[in-house]
Amino acid sequence: MNIKTICMGFALLLASLPAANADVIFNNWNPDAFFGCSETGPTCAASPSFTLSQTTLITNVDTAYSASSEGSVPPSTVSIFDASSTLVGSALSTDNGGFFTGNFQTAAFSLVLTSGTYTVSVSDNHWAFNPESAFQGFAAVDGTVVTPEPATWGMMMGIGLFGLEAARRRRNRKA
Repeated sequence: MNIKTICMGFALLLASLPAANADVIFNNWNPDAFFGCSETGPTCAASPSFTLSQTTLITNVDTAYSASSEGSVPPSTVSIFDASSTLVGSALSTDNGGFFTGNFQTAAFSLVLTSGTYTVSVSDNHWAFNPESAFQGFAAVDGTVVTPEPATWGMMMGIGLFGLEAARRRRNRKA
């Protein structure tokens, strides 16, 4: 058996694994009435923070904005910062419906984050929020934990051992 056959078998095995579905990692939205920055004076909502306990692939960040019928909220840049305020990723949001244009927006990410605390920020800081959200802007973060499951570790170890055995046999043939 040659290395090409081993690689093709490994690729087929990986392709046959089921894809993981994204889970809600953080969500502080609630049904209470919300405030917007324009309604509360110069003080706006704080940017929401979330904590990860495992390495996670972030796939979407949904945000809610205060918009009135007189205007709409244009797409904004949604950014994620780590605990030291270093930008780790950003994406442009798109309209996701709502009462008025731009009330709810979604930003698509493909960002792997390690365990730690992160903050979501929007470029225009025009959050919708309320006391139940601890005066943090409404946000929902979707993602998938990327730590392999025990069965995956077993599969990877088996393939590794198979490769080591193939290499050992090749060396013994040359000797």
